[in-house]
Amino acid sequence: MGYTPRTYRQLCEGRGTDLLKLSEECAKIQTAIDDIGGVGSIDLADGKILLGGEDGFAAAKSVSGDVTITREGATAIGAGKVTPAMLANGAGWAALLAAGLGASANYAKTTSGAQTLLAADADDARVAMIVVTVTEAFADGDGGQPTFTIGETDTATKYAATTVFTDAALGSVFVLAGTLTAAKNLLVTGVAATGTGTGAISVMAMVLPAAA
Repeated sequence: MGYTPRTYRQLCEGRGTDLLKLSEECAKIQTAIDDIGGVGSIDLADGKILLGGEDGFAAAKSVSGDVTITREGATAIGAGKVTPAMLANGAGWAALLAAGLGASANYAKTTSGAQTLLAADADDARVAMIVVTVTEAFADGDGGQPTFTIGETDTATKYAATTVFTDAALGSVFVLAGTLTAAKNLLVTGVAATGTGTGAISVMAMVLPAAA
């Protein structure tokens, strides 16, 4: 039960003396305070929580669905309850990057020389999965299209030789995989286009520890 104070006009028009009116208001306020103070003493079965309803009253409800809660108030999300559809765009990939388990970069037609996509792990080999998306169609124009290889230190073509992307169409996707040797960088090596040649790629890589 809530307390709604009377307006000045209602107080003036009310019956009784000013002292009586004040006493009545104080009694209503005290009742409202007592109601609030009594919430802590409500009987509530183990594992239940109080939830407000459309009628304005609280009712005991069991917690169900994807989240659990302990008697101490600690919550947890059940295993397998978070799906990719629940994540903001790029959230899962961002988590991998933050943990040092992935990398991504764009390579334009002007790319020249070896570019480190992912730095080496000094001690351990890793399993790499690499996804390459063609962001500009490869064509010679009046010169020559760029070339790209994907590999590791000392083995530039380990995952993809120059011919893999030759004449590749815009939007083409290539999935590569293999073991990234310990103490070796994951590299994308380019030879720049000449004349009006075109071609560009976007590369994403994810790495996980190789089996012992």
